[in-house]
Amino acid sequence: MTVFGSRQVFTTNNNISFCTFLYIISNINQGGAISISGNSVVFELKFSKFHHCSSMSYSCGSLYCLCHYVIISKVCFYDSQSQNLCSVMLSQASFNFLNESSMDFCGQNGTKSCAWRQSAGQCYIDSLNCTRCYGIDRESAGHFSYNPPKTEMKLSFFGSCGGVYVLGPYSPISNHYDCIFYNNTPSIALFVVWGGNHYINHFLFIQNIKTISSTGHANSIIGFIKCIGDQPFVGVQNSLEGSTFTNQIVTEYQLYLHKCYHEMSIPMYLPRNPGFLLVLFNFCLCRFS
Repeated sequence: MTVFGSRQVFTTNNNISFCTFLYIISNINQGGAISISGNSVVFELKFSKFHHCSSMSYSCGSLYCLCHYVIISKVCFYDSQSQNLCSVMLSQASFNFLNESSMDFCGQNGTKSCAWRQSAGQCYIDSLNCTRCYGIDRESAGHFSYNPPKTEMKLSFFGSCGGVYVLGPYSPISNHYDCIFYNNTPSIALFVVWGGNHYINHFLFIQNIKTISSTGHANSIIGFIKCIGDQPFVGVQNSLEGSTFTNQIVTEYQLYLHKCYHEMSIPMYLPRNPGFLLVLFNFCLCRFS
């Protein structure tokens, strides 16, 4: 595994695998550890890790991707910080894909915005473990922004995140499936809807503080479909189709959390219907060698 201790800049197609970015502090805009830009550039990052990377300017602590095509898979981010923009990464491309990755203890030193942000084109999040993230002014975990035509998130876990909100979709329409929100403590809500129509399918909410949803625009739609929660639903919503919110299910679930400097194997129970049918799934996120 190659170790980098300085900021890397790319303006052509690049494929990075099995690399470590360690203790990189940047005072330059557009990326603390990696900056990649170019209208036709394809960027792929796999099997890598970022430890203690930060940006002291208007940038992102680990990754800044402003290009055509971005794939990030099986990557661990620990203690990534930024002075203003996303604590971990910005992915602004025609196609944005983030899967089987982990973000832990990011934004805790005072990042104003979210851990990750996807925008501009199609946006996909799959099997993301996002824990102990924080944002002073915005969402602590993630944000889909600048009206992407399609956003989809599935099989992901959000735990012990603070800040104002946890997640903020902003697109004409989005669909998200099979995620868990556990022990989050936003000051206003778990979700903030900035615009468009958004549908939350088969989500599980356990031991969170504050409301489940909020809205920044009166014409936004948010629908909760076949979700389960351990508190009465409060907040702004247009639909609770097949959802059940009761305070009697808290002790029925156990979640085993691992940090991203360990092998990431997270068993989770997800609701598949309002009749409390539970399905166990496992996915391996990262292993640090």
